[in-house]
Amino acid sequence: MAVTADPVNERNVWVATPTGGLYESPDGGFNWAKVDAMPEFACYDIKFCPVPEHRNIIIATCLEDTRRLNAGGIWLSKDGGNTWKQPSTAKVRDSKKSVRRYGAYGISFMPFSQTVVVGTDSGVAISHDLGDTWQYVNPPGDNLPNKFYSVLALRGGELVCSGENAIWTSDITGTIWKADKAGLSYRKQVKNGLASAEVIPGNSGFHVLFFTGDEDHKLVYSKDDGLTWQNINVDFTGFHAINPDDTWRQPGLFVVKPDDADWLKWDLYFFDHAVVGKETITWNQTKKDFDFPLIPWTQLPFNHADPSDLAFSTDGANRLLYATNDGGVEASADNGSTWKQVGNTNNRFNALQVYDVKCIRPERGASVDPGIYFGTQDNSIYGSSDNGLTWPYIYYSEGGNLQGQLLKPGEEQPYALTLLAAASSPKSFERCNLQLASCAPVKYPFAGNVTGRNAIYAAGSSNYIALGVDVSNTSRLYTSVDNTLNWTSADPVVSFSHTVNLYGMVAGQTNPSVLTAYSNNFSTRPGASRDWGMLRIDNAFSSATASKLPQVVPLPGNCKLGTYGAEYRSDIASFGVDPTNPDFMILPDIGNRMVWISAGPGFWTPRQDIVDLITDNGKFEFSLAGFSPRNLFELSSAQVSCISFDPLNPNCIAIGTAEAGIILSTDHGATWKKIDGSERVPNITSFSFGNGVLYVSTWGAGIWEITI
Repeated sequence: MAVTADPVNERNVWVATPTGGLYESPDGGFNWAKVDAMPEFACYDIKFCPVPEHRNIIIATCLEDTRRLNAGGIWLSKDGGNTWKQPSTAKVRDSKKSVRRYGAYGISFMPFSQTVVVGTDSGVAISHDLGDTWQYVNPPGDNLPNKFYSVLALRGGELVCSGENAIWTSDITGTIWKADKAGLSYRKQVKNGLASAEVIPGNSGFHVLFFTGDEDHKLVYSKDDGLTWQNINVDFTGFHAINPDDTWRQPGLFVVKPDDADWLKWDLYFFDHAVVGKETITWNQTKKDFDFPLIPWTQLPFNHADPSDLAFSTDGANRLLYATNDGGVEASADNGSTWKQVGNTNNRFNALQVYDVKCIRPERGASVDPGIYFGTQDNSIYGSSDNGLTWPYIYYSEGGNLQGQLLKPGEEQPYALTLLAAASSPKSFERCNLQLASCAPVKYPFAGNVTGRNAIYAAGSSNYIALGVDVSNTSRLYTSVDNTLNWTSADPVVSFSHTVNLYGMVAGQTNPSVLTAYSNNFSTRPGASRDWGMLRIDNAFSSATASKLPQVVPLPGNCKLGTYGAEYRSDIASFGVDPTNPDFMILPDIGNRMVWISAGPGFWTPRQDIVDLITDNGKFEFSLAGFSPRNLFELSSAQVSCISFDPLNPNCIAIGTAEAGIILSTDHGATWKKIDGSERVPNITSFSFGNGVLYVSTWGAGIWEITI
C-alpha cells in the first residue's frame, strides 16, 4: 500500500501492507524482514522524516483493529523502526475521555520544519514536534469529525486535505478553513490524491495544487489555493492493459521536480485505470500557468498493474526508486524506465494474500514428504513436494479453492488437485496433477456463468459437488461421480431460490450431505446488511430427487453468521462442519456474540469458554458493530475467520481468527486451548492438517506451519 526510503540511504526501504503489517529491506529490496516490533497488521501509510538529521523518525498509520481498546491510528518510531509506540495524544477520545475507534491514512511532513500532518477518519492530526504530541482539528460547520485521507503540509504553513465532503485548505494551526467551490471529494480511502508544485520558491512560495479522486477519476489543478479547479487533459487510450471499467481502482498522483535547480519543469505522475502515466509539464512565467504538452503520456512499464505508491530519491534529482502495487514491490535503477519485482516469496517478503492451503499426505509408511499447495491473489498458485523447502510447481496468475478427494482413514494416498483458476474473477475450474503441469479445464455445469459465488467441493473418493448460481440467479447443486469428468446432465440435482454466495461444506463419506450459508439480501458492497441463514441438502448422490430437497437449518434466535473479507469474498461464512457427521456443527454468531455447537438439528449449545479464548477474555472484540472501514481493505470485522476439522481425525478442530490467534481442540470440541504465540498469524483464510502439523494460510501474511 505504501513505500518510503531512508533520506540518507535510499537502499533502506520500508513498505506498509494493509493485511500483513510492515516490512523492511536494507539492500534495495533484495532481502526483506517482517517488522515484528510493529504490533498492528493493518498498516496503511509509512514515511521517513525527510530531514537527514531526523532520519531515525518514522511515522506509520494503521486502520482500526479488532482490539477492545482500538490501537489503530498513528504510530511513531524514533530509532529507525526498532521500537514503536502510539503517542497518547494521537489517540482520539470522546467527550468522556474514552478512546474512540478510528483509523489513520495519509502522512505529510512539512518541509524545513518539525510539523507533520496525518489524515484520519476523525479529522486532521497535527504534530509540531515530529510526532511526539498531536492535536486533532476539523473544519467548522457540522461539529463532527471529518474523514480525510490525503493531506499536504506545504512550506509557508498551509494545510491542504481531501476527504468525503470537499477539499479544504487551512493555516497549519487548523483555525482558518476554506472549502473548494466545486465540492470535489472522493469516498474511497485514497492517500495520494493531492500533490503540489512550488513554482515560485521561498518560505511562502506560490503553490499549484493538483488533485485526483473525484468519482470520474479526473485530474485537476488549482492556482488559487484550492478554491477553483481546472481539468487537465489525460489521454491513456494508447496504453496497454487498460480496462475502462476499472473506475474503482485507486487513483493517485505525484508532482516532482526532475532537477532541484530547475523550478520550471515538473514531472507529473498520474494513477488511473490500473496504470501510471508520466508527463513533463513546464511553468510558463509569462502567463502564470502550466503548459501541458499535447504529446502522449508515457506509461511506466511495471511488471504488475494496480499501483498504490511511489518513492523518490532525496538527492536533488528526485529519481524514481520504488513502486508498490497489489503484486508486491518493484524497484527501478533508471528513474522508472525499467522495473523489476523485488517483493516476492524468494526473498522473505511473505506478504502474499493467500486464498487457501492444501496438504496432501503421503501413504502411511511412505518416506516422502507431504505435498503442500496454496493459491494467491495476483501471485500464482504454488506447489511443493518437500514440505515447503522449495516451490517448483507454479500455475496460472492467481487462484484458490484447492480441492482433493475427501478420504476415509486408511485410504491416504496422493491424488490430483482440482483448483479454481483466477479466483477473483473465475474463468474456469482446472483439474491438475500433483506437479501442476498437466491442468485441463473441468467440464462445469455453470459454463458461461462462472462467478465468485460458484465453486467445486470434494465429496469423497471420485465424488465432487458443484454449487453455484445460474443466469437466473437461482442457486443450484450438481454432482459428479467420476472426478469431475462429467456432471449430472439435464436437470440439476436440486435448485433453490436463496442466493448462495458463500463457501459450502460437505459432510458424510458414504452418503454426503451439503451445508451452505445463504443470504436473502445479496450485495457486492462489503459490510452490507444481510439476513443470513443455512441450508442442508442430504442424500446429495441419491438417485431419488425428492430425497435431496434443501432443508432450512434452524439457527439460534437473532443469529447472524460472521464472515471474513478476502477480496471478492467478503461474504464467506465462517462456520464449521464435521466431515464425518453433518449433525455436528460449530457456528460463530455475531448477532449474539456467541459460539454454538450443534449435535442435531435445532439443538445448539452455547460455548462461552470458546468465546473467552477467541476474545482473549475481552482483549479482542468478537465482532465490530456496524460498518467498519476494515471491510474496504479486505479485512474481517468479525473475529472468527475460519473453522476446520482434520478429515482423517475429526477430533482435531482448529478455529482461526482475524487477530486473536488460533484456537485448537483435540477432543472433538469438548475442551479448547489457544496455541501460544499464534496471534502472530493474522487474517486466517484456511487450515490444512498434515501428520502432526497444521498448515495455515493468511490474507496478507503468507503461509505458516505449526506443530500440533
